[in-house]
Amino acid sequence: MRKANHFIWIADWQMSHDVELMRTTEAGRPNRLHQVIKDIIKSKAVHVRVLLYRSLKDTVPGTYDAQAKKKLESLNKKGYPGTVSVLLQMPTTDQNDWVDYSHHQKFVVIDGKVGFIGGIDLANGRWETPNYDVVVDPERFVINEMYNPGAKKFRGTTTHEMKLIKDFDFAEPWGDVLLDEGCQPRMPWQDVHIKLEGPSVVDIHRNFARRWNMTHEAAYWWNKNDANEIIDKAWLKKIKAWDTLKEAQQSQMGSAQVQIVRSVSNNHLDEEGTNPDDLELYADQRERNLWKRCLPQWKNQHQNNILNAVINCIRSADNYVYIETQFFISGFGKWGEHDSTDIGNEDNGIRNQVADELAKRIAFHIKAKTPFHVYLVIPAHPEGAVDAGPVWKQQWLAIASIKHGDHGLIKQIKKSLVAARRPESEWNQYLTVLNMRNFGATIQYARHYKNYDEDFNCEIGRFVVSEQIYIHSKLLIVDDAVAIVGSANTNDRSLTGNGDTEIAAVVVDSEEVELRDLGSPTMKVQTRKFARDLRRQLWTKHFGFMIDDTEYFNSGRRAERAGARVPSPLPHPPRKKTSESRLKKVAGVALDTILDKPCSPDVVKAIQGVAAHNRQIYERVFTHTPRNFRTFDKGLSFYTLPYPLSVDSRSGYTIERLHNPLADVPGINEMNAEQKAAIKRGQEAAYKLEIKNFAKREEHVGIVPPSLTPEFMTKSLEPYQIAATKNVEFGRRQQVYEDGSVHDIEKAMDFLGKELVGFFVEAPLNWGMETKVNGDPTKHTTVDVASNTPRKSMPVNRAEV
Repeated sequence: MRKANHFIWIADWQMSHDVELMRTTEAGRPNRLHQVIKDIIKSKAVHVRVLLYRSLKDTVPGTYDAQAKKKLESLNKKGYPGTVSVLLQMPTTDQNDWVDYSHHQKFVVIDGKVGFIGGIDLANGRWETPNYDVVVDPERFVINEMYNPGAKKFRGTTTHEMKLIKDFDFAEPWGDVLLDEGCQPRMPWQDVHIKLEGPSVVDIHRNFARRWNMTHEAAYWWNKNDANEIIDKAWLKKIKAWDTLKEAQQSQMGSAQVQIVRSVSNNHLDEEGTNPDDLELYADQRERNLWKRCLPQWKNQHQNNILNAVINCIRSADNYVYIETQFFISGFGKWGEHDSTDIGNEDNGIRNQVADELAKRIAFHIKAKTPFHVYLVIPAHPEGAVDAGPVWKQQWLAIASIKHGDHGLIKQIKKSLVAARRPESEWNQYLTVLNMRNFGATIQYARHYKNYDEDFNCEIGRFVVSEQIYIHSKLLIVDDAVAIVGSANTNDRSLTGNGDTEIAAVVVDSEEVELRDLGSPTMKVQTRKFARDLRRQLWTKHFGFMIDDTEYFNSGRRAERAGARVPSPLPHPPRKKTSESRLKKVAGVALDTILDKPCSPDVVKAIQGVAAHNRQIYERVFTHTPRNFRTFDKGLSFYTLPYPLSVDSRSGYTIERLHNPLADVPGINEMNAEQKAAIKRGQEAAYKLEIKNFAKREEHVGIVPPSLTPEFMTKSLEPYQIAATKNVEFGRRQQVYEDGSVHDIEKAMDFLGKELVGFFVEAPLNWGMETKVNGDPTKHTTVDVASNTPRKSMPVNRAEV
């Protein structure tokens, strides 16, 4: 961005104006997004244009898009040679639950020469390292970067955080509450983005310019005072960018063929126009004429090129398919009372056929008796609280699509096996479904009840915490030959064209093209450098071979920075780089074998073995982590210890009253010492009862971690912990569970660190099967289904309504 000479285009579903694009110790926080943009536009004539989704609610659970627009456009100053402007795009279609569908593209384009495209929004919570640290370092994860949308929050902003907000224009806490870094894990983030150079970047530019101009027209329709300019040839010539774009269009860089594909509704195609002047960038008149003939014909149907690309890749797969996706929702037939052919927002069914195509390709290889495998990596559950209806409903659709629907992927594989006179139980020779997870240890300190500052001289708890690594990638790799990287999930709203607007890059490399045995000796495949290296890098990371244990944050470091003493050291680091010997002990094969032979039956067995082993290790230590609980929210029942500040501030026993419990007792001055002591004992008993009752309420859930399994709990407290249990102030007393025990930090951390291998965990596909949901899970407005029938009615895409 800092090398831009003419323009920067940014498209996001969500943007945080204060997100730190790089983590440094440099004074002034120079890498905040708005600071980077300010530095650019005040120093040179670069024009920054940002296209964001206009959420229906600009607060939790919205995207804070209006906040980003206000902040970024406030950067414009008289005398600055550059400018920044933001347009907000309303929901994308006019179908029955039109409010649900969004502008979802995520990319950056610089001067039409360099592009970044994939799954990552420039938003808080997305910055990650191969360590996937769940322990919050408040210097790296500032304010809203302490990200875990599934955890209930209570604490307010500390003095230090208030100073950051004031001095550096960080956004105030979302919902006015923050994660407590002393006892709550952050949610690590798994995503994939790629950098492109060459003519494909001009196609991303075309997409941006057309969508900007369409949204600009809508914005002007509603607000005649909107002064944003459209992005056309005349304006691009004015900012001296047109010739740069022509040069980029005609450049021949690199060794990869890259096709930019989109999901766009027919209504949007109509509004984008049928003869945009960006066609003039093509040097060949025949090419320009071809586009001019095609665009008018295409506008009457939804553009679903991402779905077409995915299907074509799956149909060509000879060894394996690797998918990382935030959602996996496809046609599944019937499950219980519901039929995927009847549901959808216009009751015309879930239309994307990805599960069917995977099943057909697996059936082909079952019949051919050749090794073949599909790896599906998904989140443990969608973003949000596990007791939230929309979260469960989307999870319901996912497990229906994968397993439980009578036409779900696993059921289809089983039918093919039966047809081949093989046992149904062999379905896992062709499909592996994975989650990812990590753990760490935290230290909780007492907080001031008004400014929420931590008192590092008053430790009140130590906990072993765990959280899913959130799979946000939208990635498909086939046979180490082709990769699709973009913004589209595996569901109707991303793929059928009339839901979310999406964009992706299909990459086919011509460098280091090699015929390789990927585990199927009789069916070698032509592999290519980009797809091959991408998968190998991802698996090297996911198996823990990129861990840098010096980079893990020690929770006690917060106290050390403040000059306070940590009474006893915390086991650290939680994870060390996976060793070949450890992998081989659990998997039975070496890393090179896993990387070289992804469809080999031995490698499939090894990966499944590691994932099942890791699941068993987590279940041996933790009581609440996802597994095949009968109900979806069962894990929440293990949270029994109330959050200290929530008790102190919300119960009838206020902080002030605890400091002087007898102050407001009538006639206290006339009582003798024995009477005062009796009243004080009664008040303390009532207060303890209040704590116990509070533990049954909703506010504490997901804040103080549950007890571990009995094997990893202890009643042997350190001397300083024993002393702290006698503190009458709950907000400053040692937190112990009902039986007087605490987490056995040493034992649990040692066990987890030695036993776990990387981050893959076997997905619990029977989790929550008996959950009773309110309403029909197939009808909820946040469910990822869409109509596939083009419709024309009222004007759509009106921005700034």
